[in-house]
Amino acid sequence: MAELWYQPEADEALRRLEADVARPQLLAAVNRVLDQLEADPGVEWVRRHRFVDPPLWAVVIPGEEEWALLWSLREGEVTVEYLGPAWFA
Repeated sequence: MAELWYQPEADEALRRLEADVARPQLLAAVNRVLDQLEADPGVEWVRRHRFVDPPLWAVVIPGEEEWALLWSLREGEVTVEYLGPAWFA
């Protein structure tokens, strides 16, 4: 089991999403990704997209507005580096 940490901007994006009653499906999808990262970040479906510089993994979360969750792993700790619209995908 990994410990989850959040960059301030990613934490704020999650808090805004949790407060947005118009996006329950997006919140559920994000929470599925976060739950998986906490349970086992080595699973293939959360490692499909890789950035080399900086070394990050990306999970694209489809929906009405496509979002992305960028994360890194160091010594058993997962850091959510970015959470928000997937403008770069």
